[in-house]
Amino acid sequence: MARSDWTAEELAALTCQAPGCTLLITLNSHYCDHHAEQLRQIRARRPARRAGTVRPLEVPLVPTRLCLESRCGNPATARGRCDEHRKAQERERSRVRRAEGVERNRFYARKHWRMVRKAKLFANPLCELEHEGICTQIAEEVHHRVAMEDGGAEYDLTNLVSTCKPCHSRETRREMLERRRAE
Repeated sequence: MARSDWTAEELAALTCQAPGCTLLITLNSHYCDHHAEQLRQIRARRPARRAGTVRPLEVPLVPTRLCLESRCGNPATARGRCDEHRKAQERERSRVRRAEGVERNRFYARKHWRMVRKAKLFANPLCELEHEGICTQIAEEVHHRVAMEDGGAEYDLTNLVSTCKPCHSRETRREMLERRRAE
């Protein structure tokens, strides 16, 4: 078979794989003799690696952030603090949240609250909060118009509003943000 009868794929398979080289190669080879020798020389210059070792990644130089606590020179690992100070801060935050949550959970676990809640949802089964128009979803939760922290009556039906879950979450979030701004 003459060389002119070969297809482009057959010729590409029998030519050197080096960019721009069109020399023919022997079977079971990817490069011509010239480029194969160049490749051998490059590989000989590389330091030998042991089997199973991984080449270290190229890490860009980034300045190390230090812990936000004063006089601490340890690198920050999460939330701007080193492991030692982050754990201490999270421990304190969790303790405060638990202390606040215990009293709140104690109120909502009372039988009197469950009965008042059920009565309010029975009297007003649809969501009563109005954000962007009128909500027509079925109420699942009860919201205090005047928060108990602000002196609102705990069991007074006039201080309670039947709400659906999305509206109650939105209203609670809005109140929390207002309370933070006021502080």
